[in-house]
Amino acid sequence: MGGLTRSWALATSSWKVLTDDPRLLAFPAIAGVVTLLASLAFVFPAIGVAVATGASARAAENLPAVALLFAFYLVTSFIALFFNVGLAAVVLRRFRGERVTIGEGFAIALRNVPLILGFAVLNAIVGTVLALLERRGAVGDVVRAVLGAAWSVATFLVVPVMVAEGINPFSAIKRSTELLRQTWGAQVVGNVGIGLVTLLAALPGVAIAALGVISGRLDLLIPLAAIGVIWIAVVAVTSAALGQIYRVAVYLFATTGEAPAPFDGSLIAGAFRPK
Repeated sequence: MGGLTRSWALATSSWKVLTDDPRLLAFPAIAGVVTLLASLAFVFPAIGVAVATGASARAAENLPAVALLFAFYLVTSFIALFFNVGLAAVVLRRFRGERVTIGEGFAIALRNVPLILGFAVLNAIVGTVLALLERRGAVGDVVRAVLGAAWSVATFLVVPVMVAEGINPFSAIKRSTELLRQTWGAQVVGNVGIGLVTLLAALPGVAIAALGVISGRLDLLIPLAAIGVIWIAVVAVTSAALGQIYRVAVYLFATTGEAPAPFDGSLIAGAFRPK
C-alpha cells in the first residue's frame, strides 16, 4: 500500500474513533476557548512592555519581554497539555475496553497537574529560546527550524506516555524518544494523513471568508467572515482530537505490538521504518 493511501487510512481510523464518541471534542474545544481567553489576558501586558522598551528591534531580548514571552508559553502550554492529557486518558482506557466518562478524563488530568506543569515549563523554555532565535538572521532561522523539528518529534508521544506510565517529564521525553526509534515512519505517515484531511476540510471555510472580502460589501463581509472563522475553528478542534487519538494508538502499538480497533495493525506496522 502506498504511503498516501496508508496515511489516509490511518487518519480515517482516528475519525472512526471520534465519530463513535463525538464528546471527545469537548477537550480540544474547551482548550481552544481557554487558550483564547488566556492569550487575550496577555495583550495589555504586551502593550505595556512594548511601550516601556520603545518597541525596538531588540525588544524581545529585553528581560521584561522575555519574561512575558516565557509566561505566555507556560500558560498556553499548560492549557494544551491539560486537555490533551484528559483526552488521551479517555481514549487510552476506551481502547483497553474500559468505560470512562469525559468527567473522569478531566479528573485524571487534574491528578496529573504536577507532571503537566513540569512538562509545560520545559516546553515554555524551548518555545522562548526558539522565539529568540527568530531574530538571529539566517543562521538563527536554520537552528530554530532544526531544534523546533527535533523537539516536536522527540515529544510526539509524551502525552500518552505520561498518562499510561505516570513518569516525570524528563523520563517521559526519554521514553517518547525511545518509542520514536520504532515508530518514526508511522508517526510521519499518520501526521500526513491528518494534515491532509485538515487542509481539505479547512478550504471551504477559507473560501467562504475570502468571498466576503472579495465582495467589498460590509453586510456580506461580516457574516461570511464569521462563518469562515467558525468553520476553520471547528476543523482545528477536530484535527486536534484526531491527532491525539492517533498518538495514543501509536503508543499502544509501540508498547504492545497490537493496534487498537479500528486501527489496522498491518497499516501501522507497514509504516514503521525498516531496521
